Amino acid sequence: MKTLIVSFVSLLLGLAAGWYFEHRQAEHEMTNAVKDIQIHNRQEAAIDLRAIELIQSGDTQRVVQLLSFPIASFYAWNMNLIHNDNATVPWNDEVTRGLLIQIEQFAQTNAVVAAQIKTNINYGLTNGLVR
Repeated sequence: MKTLIVSFVSLLLGLAAGWYFEHRQAEHEMTNAVKDIQIHNRQEAAIDLRAIELIQSGDTQRVVQLLSFPIASFYAWNMNLIHNDNATVPWNDEVTRGLLIQIEQFAQTNAVVAAQIKTNINYGLTNGLVR
């Protein structure tokens, strides 16, 4: 009987410790995710602010250069979804695939965006799944 009680108490202590450490890990991961979103939003705001300044100054070519980098980065990172039928999240992959097709079509008429995409791919700025 004593062994059963000790085993039960040990089980409860183990469950409590496991829950505590898992909870702390989840909290840490959530904090990091929020920080990543804040960093992304800050970068996006800085790019958008600079684009507006350039538009107002009439320097539209610089605006295209500035905005071509995030477009090319998105394309290079996700381009494997264009010819991939194994969707992980079907609705998301379809939306992404549609945007990638739009980027490809736009790059056919915009040399700056096409060159930035080529640069990103040539320098390996992809997710590593490029076919």
